[in-house]
Amino acid sequence: MAIRVRNKPKVERVSNSAFNSAYELLSHAHLNGISTRPLDLAGLCKSLNILINYKPLRDNLSGSLEYLNDKWVITVNALHHEGRQRFTIAHELGHYCLHKQSTNDSFDDEIFHRGNGYDSKEFQADSFAGELLMPEDDFRSYINNVSTNINEIADHFGASAMAVRKRADILRQGRK
Repeated sequence: MAIRVRNKPKVERVSNSAFNSAYELLSHAHLNGISTRPLDLAGLCKSLNILINYKPLRDNLSGSLEYLNDKWVITVNALHHEGRQRFTIAHELGHYCLHKQSTNDSFDDEIFHRGNGYDSKEFQADSFAGELLMPEDDFRSYINNVSTNINEIADHFGASAMAVRKRADILRQGRK
């Protein structure tokens, strides 16, 4: 299966803060010697003093972010494949950067397609995760110059094929 992202006229972004924060976090990684291709999520979390905990969870629960014992902890479903786990960590980092100042001290995230539970915070965290793992310029460059194969794109960015499809859809529609 191949993927194409065409340039469309820019439309107003749904969440500029998600877009800007992902780039700020990538800059933080770069300045701290953390690999950004593919992004070293464990190193990035360590630099932010966030723990990552892998454990088996219900199949429909991909992960969570909680404030426990004076520390933020990302829990990831150990039963999911690595690309899905990476997107989950990036998604939880989105909650951490965008929403930790809210009244919530925890975020539980169900599977990729959330149906009626897909609110603006979840959309922002998904957009953040896509931008963090697959920055627009790098994503477009890879598609235009290397490959349009979804599995190759996913391998290159350390993401799942579903995350690649979602990222392409967001960019195709001009949303971030």
